[in-house]
Amino acid sequence: MSRTPELLRRAQEITANPEQLQRRRIVITGIGMVTPLGLNTKKSWDGFVNGKSGISEVNFPYTEVKVAGLIKDFDPKKALDGIVQGKEIGRRTSRPIELAVAASHEALKDAKLLTDTNEIIPEVDRTRIGVKIGTGIGGAHLIVETREKLKSGERITPFDVLRVEIERVSTVVSMKFGLQGPIETPSAACATGNLAIIGGYKDIFLSDADLMLVGGVESSIDENVLALFEAIRALTLEKDPKKASKPFDKKRSGFVMSEAATVLVLEYLKHAKKRGARIYAELVGYGATADAHNDVEPSGEGAIRAMREAFRKAGGIPPSGEIYINAHATSTPKGDPVEVDAVKEVISDWQRIKMSATKSESGHGMGAAGAMEAAICVLAIRDKVVPPTINLEDPIDEAEGINLVPNEAQPWEGDLAVDNSFGFGGINATTIFKRYSE
Repeated sequence: MSRTPELLRRAQEITANPEQLQRRRIVITGIGMVTPLGLNTKKSWDGFVNGKSGISEVNFPYTEVKVAGLIKDFDPKKALDGIVQGKEIGRRTSRPIELAVAASHEALKDAKLLTDTNEIIPEVDRTRIGVKIGTGIGGAHLIVETREKLKSGERITPFDVLRVEIERVSTVVSMKFGLQGPIETPSAACATGNLAIIGGYKDIFLSDADLMLVGGVESSIDENVLALFEAIRALTLEKDPKKASKPFDKKRSGFVMSEAATVLVLEYLKHAKKRGARIYAELVGYGATADAHNDVEPSGEGAIRAMREAFRKAGGIPPSGEIYINAHATSTPKGDPVEVDAVKEVISDWQRIKMSATKSESGHGMGAAGAMEAAICVLAIRDKVVPPTINLEDPIDEAEGINLVPNEAQPWEGDLAVDNSFGFGGINATTIFKRYSE
């Protein structure tokens, strides 16, 4: 029997009843990060705040791209010990899966949801915990390996498909931690991570879950993927890794592709308070739109609507206080100025904005980017500091009047942080986080 009429009825009741909306407040209680700047949240966040670069030299055939954001020293057997059997690693799992499990493990531990044996604590209902971890490519690039096996006469095994399918970044997390709530692997280009967060928010808002693991993962740095993105002139051909990603700078020349994984624990506020959880921040607004305009060039109009809708859900632009925006800003010639113009259109008082582009440090995590930058927003709220836009020497004219936080972190006393993600095909997603208060 379909649940759709019941879900629609419940959604209408919640939307129409401000008191019910108040009861469904949703907060962040856990964070897990594996990035080019560090193998956990603390090291990654320290790297972002201190303006470090996680971009490295690469050298592949078939492409002129010489830089990428690599996660170094990640040992899946060590990171997943006690979670995934050693014989499964690499055989049933791909690197994106392994990164997703590692980030999920840290997020669950951070939220105090795991026992010492990595099982969900007994006082929490596992059927009310879901998983929405997105990816743009997942293990799909490993299909090339299958082709090589076929050409060489090597036997294809049932495990090969388990490494390739993109839904595995969520299903393996679900299986390893016994999470039986709603599950999905969104794929929406560079907006993937933010849309996964929005999806998890809706699951809790509609009372289909009490907690959701949400986020994104990407790990597909090889000659095939880099050559594909080079062909559409999206990637920089800069050879110096420390200067390759320069959002908002007049000398920017394209983005740096990176691998990354970030998972957040979203939780129904009442549930979090009942179990005494530490609350990082509250997710108060979101907007999701489409440009319906161009394959790779943003219109700006869709970004404006996404931000406006997010602020509408958040109760409007606050009358005072500094607003932090973690810009999508990938370092492309056409994308960066369009985003600046969109931000100016939405927030007329530019002096109240601190806007940084942390892809200058991490590179572009693709399907993981939105989630990684959402975590940065949450941590900025916690620590009252905004990480910098590094490599910013000569800002674009469109950004005049906006504080782009050049090269060094800045203190911040605001309460509202905005995460923008704008993907190929005109996919726009904005989330807004707020300092938690009763």
